[in-house]
Amino acid sequence: MDCDVLKNNVDVAVLHALQGSALSGSNLLVHFKTCFHQQLSSGTVYACLNRLELSGLVKRQPISATRRLYVLTAQGKSVLRQRVLALVYFAKYLGSAKKESLEALNFG
Repeated sequence: MDCDVLKNNVDVAVLHALQGSALSGSNLLVHFKTCFHQQLSSGTVYACLNRLELSGLVKRQPISATRRLYVLTAQGKSVLRQRVLALVYFAKYLGSAKKESLEALNFG
């Protein structure tokens, strides 16, 4: 997977990862490295977590002075569902592109 695809959708990827269980930022870094074979910077992941927390989509749970777990909120679950449906719709749109159009772009 192209790293830009993951970076451009990091919010959705973080929300999706958190739907299974509470994770720390470092857990997320390992998760993305394992699942996508891409290393995101810690700044990218922690900035994303901060944005999601400020938006009410995740909640931070301190477990020590320096370690926090993040959990998906009900609002986060709803937004995740909407974003995934939008991505699926977009993928279907791309999949319906005419073969001639793809060949012109050297994708065929």
